Amino acid sequence: MATTLAVEPAVLDTDPQRLRRLVEEGLAALVRDTPEPLRALCGEALGVTDLDGRPARNGGKRLRPLLCLLSCEASGGAVEDALHAALALECVHAFSLVHDDIVDGDRERRGRPSLWAAAGMSLALNAGDALHALACATAVRAGAWTASLVHGATMSMIEGQHLDLCAEGALAPTVAEWERLAVRKTGALFAAAAAAGAASAGASDEVVEAWWDLGESLGLAFQARDDVLGVWGDPAVTGKPAGSDLARRKASLPVACALEAGGVAAEALRRDLANPGSSVALLLERLEGCDAASRVALAEAGYMEKLRLARAEAIPPGARGHAVSELIDGLAGRQA
Repeated sequence: MATTLAVEPAVLDTDPQRLRRLVEEGLAALVRDTPEPLRALCGEALGVTDLDGRPARNGGKRLRPLLCLLSCEASGGAVEDALHAALALECVHAFSLVHDDIVDGDRERRGRPSLWAAAGMSLALNAGDALHALACATAVRAGAWTASLVHGATMSMIEGQHLDLCAEGALAPTVAEWERLAVRKTGALFAAAAAAGAASAGASDEVVEAWWDLGESLGLAFQARDDVLGVWGDPAVTGKPAGSDLARRKASLPVACALEAGGVAAEALRRDLANPGSSVALLLERLEGCDAASRVALAEAGYMEKLRLARAEAIPPGARGHAVSELIDGLAGRQA
């Protein structure tokens, strides 16, 4: 029998630490309900246990479940109304990271060995599949409407990953093509989190749609900042080598902005991107020649303005929308 998730009564102006605790406890309960042979692997992937089954807190920032819970409260509901939706989305996010690490060959995740590096590729793939199944079951418990939001976002995320894989190693896409990829790969789960929270509060279709637009805008701005850090971020802060996205020829916003500049500098960048022997240092120099940093800053400003408008449409003024506004503010201009 599935575990019943026990939560505290909701309060206005929710304490983020209390919400984080609810998420961690809920995920731990889901892990306890998985078949025993998979339990430690799923717990490790979710960051609630280690591979020996001991309690751990290595699950990252929990942005998507927190957004889901806070959008529910902002829409007039109680956080417990959206807990199953929030947990389902975190399971989707976790399974995508397990598979991403395998595809990318990344041996570390949040300062620890990635699941495939620690347990082997076959077991990691199986655990990722189990997390997807766990996400589906948990979403159904949240209700049919919410489950459809989670399912649609999951398919969009997988489509975005497919587009990213097809673009990697090839010449970078246009900014418009980058946006199409980012909205699916990153924006879909943020959109589902925001919309599922509102739906869990019993909001109208119009309100749920406004929250979806907000989440999608947040995902676009989030991915833009992630791409900037992947090219120009401080390795001491990001934990990634300088220019790591350039080394892998990822379809990033800085490269797309630079290529759209046109001219001799852009053609030199295009040529060097196509050459596997081109160093990161050379590619960074080519980006500078295209004034890529300034062009990306303009693009980011546009995404932030779009996010501002979406926030004004979805988030109610006053105390009820305060906590979700603070969460979004914390993501703007992040350095890691």
